[in-house]
Amino acid sequence: MRNINTQKGFTLFEILIGAVIFAILAATIVPLLTDAKDKNVLVTQEISLMRTTLANIEDRYFDEAIDADLDNAEVVNGRMVAASYRTVGTEIFNLFDGNVEVVGVPENGLTWTSESIPVNACAKLVDDAKNLGFETVTVDGTAVDYRVARNTDITTACDVAADT
Repeated sequence: MRNINTQKGFTLFEILIGAVIFAILAATIVPLLTDAKDKNVLVTQEISLMRTTLANIEDRYFDEAIDADLDNAEVVNGRMVAASYRTVGTEIFNLFDGNVEVVGVPENGLTWTSESIPVNACAKLVDDAKNLGFETVTVDGTAVDYRVARNTDITTACDVAADT
């Protein structure tokens, strides 16, 4: 006698168990992937806003040297802040909702301070910012000189900041 009831596929129960496992995996993996994408998008946008603001300052000071009189009030009141930055009075806020401070230094230079940069975005932001014309960046007290810095120097500075 032959057994004519041989199984040739999956049962409904097996399909449901597989769907539940797939849903759990998707619910775990998708947020991780979108968080990484969001971080990269925000860092790219932040660098673009920094570049725009710096270009506006350079355009304004084209025929005179930047000096210690340059500050947030001058940047905001002179409408040199990139439009997507949020400002309240003379305060400037970056895309991570941290304070931004722009201060002129003698002999045609400036310092840019951004607060509240997430640890997971630090290294990318520092690395991408080297193309903005700054010679050094300081991450929570650790100075990185772009002229001689290697990727490990940037990673170390951001790791030290994460630990504090």
